[in-house]
Amino acid sequence: MDGKYNWEGLINDINRLVKLKASPVGLKVLENKEELDNFPKIRRYKTDKKYYACQFIGQAARLNFAIGFTVENLAVAQCAGVLGFVPKSVMESAKNLVGVWFENEEATLAHQKTMCTAPNKYEAAVVAPLSKGVIDEPDVCLFYGTPGQIILMINGLQHKSFERVDCSVVGESTCSDAWGRTLSTGKPGATIPCYGERRFGGIPDEEMVLCLKPHHIPMVIEGLEWLYKNGIRYPIIQNGPLNSVIDEFCKQ
Repeated sequence: MDGKYNWEGLINDINRLVKLKASPVGLKVLENKEELDNFPKIRRYKTDKKYYACQFIGQAARLNFAIGFTVENLAVAQCAGVLGFVPKSVMESAKNLVGVWFENEEATLAHQKTMCTAPNKYEAAVVAPLSKGVIDEPDVCLFYGTPGQIILMINGLQHKSFERVDCSVVGESTCSDAWGRTLSTGKPGATIPCYGERRFGGIPDEEMVLCLKPHHIPMVIEGLEWLYKNGIRYPIIQNGPLNSVIDEFCKQ
């Protein structure tokens, strides 16, 4: 496979070690919508139907689709703002959230101002399963898994060169805590997907999401291999609350 990363090999290694059910997804944002033409093997939807951004992510993660989209494909400014398609100010009032998610405009505005968003310089995005190699170097890599799978991936990332991984939850629109945060900061992060992502994006109850930059993934695999040698593996076999742990992690 051409390119900087052997995505098929990397994802095979991840799945061998933590056995994810959903396909890990790459997201790349583009400054000019004409750049979508550089991705000939992607789906393009007509603009007479509208979607949430998490639906495109869900199609990539659950159906292995590769999709290109612009602001014209999105149903609300909320999605467009997180991806940097429109200025954050466009989404800050979000009066459609008042009386639905928040009781008043003050709470709504406080929520909107807290959201992480990409810089307002993009016009389009491509999402695809990483293993397909459609996106050579994504801006964000998304891994959906159980808390047990995600914490082991975080442990792997941290095993040699420690970095705190924050898990923030803005409530509704936790896409801002996922790809929004990593697009804006470049930092790894995890979150609990929101109601909208679960209802429309197809995320099951038991899953959460970890967001990484591409260069983090070989570090995660190296760490998972190292942990495996120490007996720290997935699936996590429970010792039980009544059994002694003296022989578990206590190195004399």
